[in-house]
Amino acid sequence: MLPSSSWGKRKPRSQRLGWVRCDARGNMWARQEGLRQPHPHPHALIRCPSSSSSSVSCSGDSEEEDMGLLEVGVTDIKPPAPELGPMPDGLSPQQVVRRHILGSIVQSEGSYVESLKRILQDYRNPLMEMEPKALSARKCQVVFFRVKEILHCHSMFQIALSSRVAEWDSTEKIGDLFVASFSKSMVLDVYSDYVNNFTNAMSIIKKACLTKPAFLEFLKRRQVCSTDRVTLYGLMVKPVQRFPQFILLLQDMLKNTPRGH
Repeated sequence: MLPSSSWGKRKPRSQRLGWVRCDARGNMWARQEGLRQPHPHPHALIRCPSSSSSSVSCSGDSEEEDMGLLEVGVTDIKPPAPELGPMPDGLSPQQVVRRHILGSIVQSEGSYVESLKRILQDYRNPLMEMEPKALSARKCQVVFFRVKEILHCHSMFQIALSSRVAEWDSTEKIGDLFVASFSKSMVLDVYSDYVNNFTNAMSIIKKACLTKPAFLEFLKRRQVCSTDRVTLYGLMVKPVQRFPQFILLLQDMLKNTPRGH
């Protein structure tokens, strides 16, 4: 049984994942530090896709069943790395800035996807396979709840991003790609589930460090072996931070996008 206590109760959609949503006209709304501000999309022809997919249940035993995903190991998906070609001559200062912002989106997304893969490959999978168990399978399911689905979403986004980056100098469009990838109800539900579960997941990890020496030693070994020394917490907080990062990047892009683009 996956997360089911009071912290896991689902909130109304309007209260979940309050960082970003789309209105009926396709405008993106950001909420930061308690302020809601409309951000008209930089591209005029945008519509938020209406999704009839069912809500993600926190009580199911199979994460893949909730999402309706194919039985494919998400860590095996190798989307093509987005590559921005050499900067053409004759670009306006605004176009140069937009290109740099696009580069930041590409770089940060690549780093984010690698972090999600590390959570699964370096932590979840070894803990699930370990004998004797340093952390029970049930607790592993709670701690790493929805990470696989989030990785799946962003692996698909990287594929679309690669295609868009290759066409950048002729189209200079990116906002509609975000709407198509992240305004779907199942994506918002998965992120909402992860964020609502985050405090409980960290509580389980903290308690296990205090009561299970083998688990604490496992975490220490993983951190020492990593090239950047990022902790498990440092990796797992990234999905909580990702949407606010997207908003800041898109706000910068919007500020450097001419009206009517």
